[in-house]
Amino acid sequence: MLSGYANDAASVDRAVRSFIGANTNLFGAATLRTVRVNRTGDVWYVSYRQTLDGMDVLFSDWEFRVHASGKLMMFGADGHAPAKMPSRGGSDRRGGRARGGAHGRQSSTPRATTSSAAASCSCCPTRPRPGSSTASSPRPKSRPPIRRPIG
Repeated sequence: MLSGYANDAASVDRAVRSFIGANTNLFGAATLRTVRVNRTGDVWYVSYRQTLDGMDVLFSDWEFRVHASGKLMMFGADGHAPAKMPSRGGSDRRGGRARGGAHGRQSSTPRATTSSAAASCSCCPTRPRPGSSTASSPRPKSRPPIRRPIG
C-alpha cells in the first residue's frame, strides 16, 4: 500500500508524489504538474506533466494507476533530465527589451512581460550535439532531393 494513501483525490495525489520522492533513483528530481486524479471503478488514474521554469515539457507524461485498496498497480514515466533555460526577465520573446508606455515607447525601467499566451507555452526536450555544452540543437539541415535519370 502507498504511504499516506486515503481514498480521495488529494490523498492519492500526495501518496503518489511521496512514492516518486522516495524513488529518486528511478524518477530523478523532476518538477511535476498534476494533470488529473480520477477514479473509475476501483482504479485511480493519476497523470502528471513535467515542467521546467513553469512551462510544460512536451512528451514528458507520467502515468500512475492505483487500486482503491492503495496498492500501486502500474506506472510509466517519460521523464527528461532538466536543461538550463535561457533567462526570460526584462525582454520579450523576440529578444528585444520589454515595451512600456501608451505609444510603445521604450520603458526606462526594464520589466518582465507576461501574457496568457506565455502561460500556455511549452518546451520540447532536445539532446545536445556531440561535443556541445548546450541542451538545444539547431534545426536539422535539409537535404537536396535525389535526382536520377529515367530510362
